[in-house]
Amino acid sequence: MSELPKTINVTRVISYDVAKVVENILGDRDPSETGDVTIGEVMERVESYCEDDFSCGWGHKNEIDDLIFTDQDGNEI
Repeated sequence: MSELPKTINVTRVISYDVAKVVENILGDRDPSETGDVTIGEVMERVESYCEDDFSCGWGHKNEIDDLIFTDQDGNEI
């Protein structure tokens, strides 16, 4: 009998287009607010999207603390 693995990892990847996220942030801003969108603002928005995208569909929010956020090169953000 072959040896079974210790763990099995399952990955679900959702990619968010940063240009579109920035566009959404700018669209939600007060017109008098100026300045560039920061990575902090982008991550806050993406985390909000993740709470919805990883939810069960019945309105329960999923904890995102165990998610790993990376850029297109696999570098953790």
